[in-house]
Order: sequence, then C-alpha cells, then structure tokens
Amino acid sequence: MKYACIGAAIASVIGAHACHAQEGVDKARATTFDAQMFGGPLSRKTYACFVRRYDASHLAQHPKQKVSAMKLLVTAEDAPEDKTVNYSFRVWERNKPDDDASNDLVAGADDKIFRVDRSDLHECSELVTDRKELAALRHK
Repeated sequence: MKYACIGAAIASVIGAHACHAQEGVDKARATTFDAQMFGGPLSRKTYACFVRRYDASHLAQHPKQKVSAMKLLVTAEDAPEDKTVNYSFRVWERNKPDDDASNDLVAGADDKIFRVDRSDLHECSELVTDRKELAALRHK
C-alpha cells in the first residue's frame, strides 16, 4: 500500500482493532490488512511510518491549506493474553509545537484528504517520546 489517506488509515486501524477483538474474526482479512498497513506480518510490536510534504508550488495553488507537512506513525502491539492486537497512531504537523497540540486535527478550507507515502521508520522517530520505544523503533 504505497499511498494511504489519513482518514482511511485511521478508520482502518480502528476497524481492524474492533475486528481483531471479536470472536470469529476473519483471520485472513486481518492478516491481509496487517500486511498492507505494516508491509509484512506483525511481530510483538510493529510500526509503520507515513509522510507527506507539500512543496511551495502546491501550497501556492492552495492558499487556504494549513498543512505543509505531516507524519503518521501507526503501531500494532500483539496482546496474546487478550487474544487481540492493539493499534495506535500518532500524527505530527510541521510548525505545530507540542504546547499547541491538541486532540483535534483542524483543517483549513483547502485541506480535504491527505495522501501519505510509506516512509522509513526513522522519519517518524520524533513522534516517539519513550526512550525504550525509540530504541526499539531505531532497531527495526
């Protein structure tokens, strides 16, 4: 899955979480989803990084677009004791310091659907604040 829409990715993650947690889940579909999202089978903790940067030309054509760059880190963590997979995601927007961050993603008039490209995990390392998790991410 070279391209993904953030909204679709987030909805898929939430949907897959609910799907994995239910009894009688279609394991083949869940495995296919995981392979597409994470580029292969899941390990105990698996990461996927997606990035999008808009150049000056694009931003000039969309003057009301607020987002110039973004990163999305998706994590899947196997929870065998619960017989489920827990998914989480973190989003980063350029020029938005942590103090200004909120739980809301506010779009401008030209912000509609964001296409993000799969990227190397190191691109998303700034989204990880836990030292042990960051070390694990760097070794993937």
